[in-house]
Amino acid sequence: VIAVYKEVLTKYKPENIGMFGTSAGSGLTAAAMLKLRELNIPQPAVVGLGTPFIDISDTGDSYHTNQDIDNFLVTYDGLLKSIAKLY
Repeated sequence: VIAVYKEVLTKYKPENIGMFGTSAGSGLTAAAMLKLRELNIPQPAVVGLGTPFIDISDTGDSYHTNQDIDNFLVTYDGLLKSIAKLY
């Protein structure tokens, strides 16, 4: 992702670039943003993360805050806990 993004930067300014991902792709997008920051490479102007599974350790509060709003697949104790263990 970083190599491709660097190539895109040879043709476009960061303010004209967007990076988007859904599901596993959103995790990859988030990881790419952290790596770009670490490498001091200008980040794209827009980043979109669709349904990211970023908090695999269940340390944030959004799973619990939204537990009664989201369906059982999105609760940590539902499917996500099993997926996190596999990861």
